[in-house]
Amino acid sequence: MLSLLRQRAPQIAPRYARCAMSLSDVATANDAMESIGAVDLDQSVASPVKVEVDEEIPDWMLLPSYEDIGRRRNKPILMNVPPPEDPLLHMLASHIMRHGERAKARRTVSRTLLHIFTLTRAPPLPILREAVLYASPAVKTVTKTHGARVVSTPMALSEKQRTHYGIKQLLDACDSRPGRKLEERLAREAVDILQKVHVSIEAGQKSGETKWGGALDKKNEQHKLAMVNRGTVRINPQDAKTADGIAAPTA
Repeated sequence: MLSLLRQRAPQIAPRYARCAMSLSDVATANDAMESIGAVDLDQSVASPVKVEVDEEIPDWMLLPSYEDIGRRRNKPILMNVPPPEDPLLHMLASHIMRHGERAKARRTVSRTLLHIFTLTRAPPLPILREAVLYASPAVKTVTKTHGARVVSTPMALSEKQRTHYGIKQLLDACDSRPGRKLEERLAREAVDILQKVHVSIEAGQKSGETKWGGALDKKNEQHKLAMVNRGTVRINPQDAKTADGIAAPTA
């Protein structure tokens, strides 16, 4: 037994020495703080004190409560980050691109905007955006075969699909225009569309009454074909609603 204590004595002595030194250090520090009128080390953490502020603090400056933190984690973070490139210009460059040469297509789009500015002396991007909007169809006609019958059914297009068809019709209309470079023909087609539309609006003419040529005539032909085949559209009676917003009765 004595041999075991002798073996553990080197381990026990430093442990008790450290405890004694820490207690003596705390006592010495408390005596020093009391001499200068300070509080005890054990009482150094003060209780929270309410500060009266004359001005009202807005809600956005306050931290969320613990009850709302869990619910706020499930909500998506709202971030308004602008895209590095305009989506319309990116889609236009994708239509112009050949053999993966996107840098060349981007240069063509930039020169198109420069030509539009030269012709109009106005910001070119809104003009190009409005021209694509006027050339974009709202519906397309899908042809299906039912036995020996060929049925054409009009289908509504999404915003991205409308922009796709509008850019495609603009580029197709540029092929019939004179000019060596694509950017020059595309700029003239965009400016010509706006001029024709604004002249017809001032004259009080409708879109189907005049022959405009180019992309606008292709759009009108698609709309006329959809109107002719509108009888083939199948409508679910449950989804059909009257003008008052009440569901139509089913048989």
